[in-house]
Amino acid sequence: MRPLFYIAIFFSALLSFSISVNAQQANLPFTHSGYAVWESKMYTPGANMHTGIRPFLAKDVYTRLPGGSLDSINRTYFINPDKSRKWFMRKLRHEHLIEAKGEDYSIEADLVIDFGFGRDQVAGENLSVNSRGVNVRGDLGSKFSFNTTYWESQASFPGFIDSFIRYNRVVPGQGMVRPFKGQSYDFAHATGYIAYSPNRFFDIQFGHDRNFIGDGYRSLLMSDNQFPYPFLRILTTVGPFRYMNLYTSMMNMRPGVLRDEGFPKKFVNIHYISTRIGKRWNVGIFESITFGGVNRGLDFNYMNPIILYHPIAFADQSSANILMGLNVRFVPMKNMVLYGQFMLDEFRVNDVRTRNGWWGNKQGLQGGIKYFNVAGIENLMLQSEWNYVRPYTYQYHGTFANYEHYNQPIAHPIGANFYESTNFLRYRYKMWGVEMNYQYLVYGDDANQINNGRRVNNSYLTNRPREYGIRTTDGILNVIHQVGMRLQYTINPKSLLGFEAGVVRRVHTIQAQPYTQTTWIFAGIRTNLFNKYYDF
Repeated sequence: MRPLFYIAIFFSALLSFSISVNAQQANLPFTHSGYAVWESKMYTPGANMHTGIRPFLAKDVYTRLPGGSLDSINRTYFINPDKSRKWFMRKLRHEHLIEAKGEDYSIEADLVIDFGFGRDQVAGENLSVNSRGVNVRGDLGSKFSFNTTYWESQASFPGFIDSFIRYNRVVPGQGMVRPFKGQSYDFAHATGYIAYSPNRFFDIQFGHDRNFIGDGYRSLLMSDNQFPYPFLRILTTVGPFRYMNLYTSMMNMRPGVLRDEGFPKKFVNIHYISTRIGKRWNVGIFESITFGGVNRGLDFNYMNPIILYHPIAFADQSSANILMGLNVRFVPMKNMVLYGQFMLDEFRVNDVRTRNGWWGNKQGLQGGIKYFNVAGIENLMLQSEWNYVRPYTYQYHGTFANYEHYNQPIAHPIGANFYESTNFLRYRYKMWGVEMNYQYLVYGDDANQINNGRRVNNSYLTNRPREYGIRTTDGILNVIHQVGMRLQYTINPKSLLGFEAGVVRRVHTIQAQPYTQTTWIFAGIRTNLFNKYYDF
């Protein structure tokens, strides 16, 4: 994992000595709240925007913003940079900490922070997060860009997150942990990539980061809720088509494997082709293959850049895990988009037709809506989404090919054997933003060492309760209601530094047990570069 990351940074450093003005092949940092500011511009009928591939390329977004640049939308939604001329206020409010520009290059650097305090009112515990780091990015000539970020953190968490960390040995999406001062943890993570666009058809990125496929808050195909990983991403755009080849290297944190020995690697390769159909539809076809293990390295059969892995895997008598999927987006009218996903792991047609609950029928469904400028109120956005995944989906007979990385699912953070409704109301007025959310989640968990199909890192050959009659939420029934509100203030729209405060109320009911509840109050200052998923 780390060698690929350092190679990417090495090449970006070499390139910085040579040649960028207005290069736009870099990514815009992906956060759901940040993208909501301009998503309405991406979903206009007739726009050839492949919104199912995230993070967005800067050049795809800038061409649809008023004024054609991120600075123009910052002036529209945030602060006018001419209002303050003192150096400190410029750097704090609307400039990068370090800026170096010339005729053929541009380099920017900022400190990144996440300083916050909170309290679990029910447990009576004080909580904190203390993260520091640096973000450096640059454009080199008209074809190269680079970005690198490093975070070092110490934090304590509410009980439900703390339980997840103790069981899985990772902070959700942010890395392996070491104990730190009692109930706290020490952890770190780094991201980085170089981007190269040789012409208008190809966009190539090589680095260490996360990717996301879909238009929703969740993805059943590939999400960004796990730890960063090395990747090579090639986007090919021709007319209404965009084709993505994504080659990754991921880790199995198997029990009993010592950290100093290293964790067994596996590889997840993905094909995704997206196309516009008419003015209102966009359809994407997805396939992935997961392979590797202790005695198996990179298989060049699966470096095939053309879609359809099944014939190769069959001819090779492979034990690789193959998933298929569909991502669909429809714009019925201005300011509204309907979206959905269908994910297929395995199935038998006769068993699906007879609805006999065969364990091997493994599928997932997603449906959602985004409504912008609700009731004519500018920048008021409503999103409602429903997700459903059958038991044993993403598991495989060999645990090295399961669809997970660093003990976290690559798709939905719950894994499988669940259904969920998640809903958001977001509003922005200049520097201020407010977000309210409600989640209703029902899942079945393992009981008495019985594999009921939720945990992705299990083998589906181990301890299944039966062959037929398998229903979603089988096992120990868990029901979660989670309500939250977050107030945000953007201090600097260029560095993405902001203040936030909020409250989360969570009630978790487990079958035949007393329910548990959490009331988490928090406030802090954060550089908002990536999503944090604590709703599971």
